[in-house]
Amino acid sequence: MIYRNHQGIHFTEQGKQVLLIAHNIMKEKENLMNINFDHKKISLKISIGNGDYALSPLYRMLNDQTVQDEVQITIINCSVEEALEKTYQHVIDVAYFIIPRSMENQVRDFALSHHLLIRCLKDICCQINVRENHPLLDNFSKERLWNYPFVDFINQRPNAYDTYQQYINPHKIIEVDHHSLRSKIVSETNTYSIGVPMSHQMKESLHIVGVPTPELIMQIYEIRRESDKDNVLLNQYYQMIEQELFKL
Repeated sequence: MIYRNHQGIHFTEQGKQVLLIAHNIMKEKENLMNINFDHKKISLKISIGNGDYALSPLYRMLNDQTVQDEVQITIINCSVEEALEKTYQHVIDVAYFIIPRSMENQVRDFALSHHLLIRCLKDICCQINVRENHPLLDNFSKERLWNYPFVDFINQRPNAYDTYQQYINPHKIIEVDHHSLRSKIVSETNTYSIGVPMSHQMKESLHIVGVPTPELIMQIYEIRRESDKDNVLLNQYYQMIEQELFKL
């Protein structure tokens, strides 16, 4: 691998190749050492309420993380009021929720007085969700909603559906604690729900039809602590949700 002459010691061609291999091995060792040093353990608690739109971005965000990062995400179901309080109290890191326009000032006032960062992602027209071939679709009218069970979330705030509240029969309400369970019940029975539009893919898989409700406009908000304004992971999640909402 080496030879000696009157000018000193030199590498042979084979020796140069071995030296290059050894150099690459040392470089890979340094990279492995850096992975250990850069390893991050990240724990996030997120409230997405009844936000089906937030599920796919959550998967994509986790799937895009590098092998150095260990990310643990906990989804917590909160009402709007609980989400505001728990974000302020550092119980959760970020919350996404849907509110009628009539609640906007109340939510913004709380955020301002508690040093929370609040952003409106979208104003969106809600829809009534029913299964394909639901009897309501034969001759749809808002008044006929009274005759069918309504699937809602546990501890839903009063008058959450504004003008449509009058068409919901209070004696025919099924309360659930998760959006996927709500969708399953609606897809298999003659019940209905009210919410933001589902993605085309989700409606097809569940065989659900959405009837627009132009009188009912909801707002989708994100809220987090001001100290987390530049949190890379939360900003990445926010951008992915924006992309998801653009499809609706």
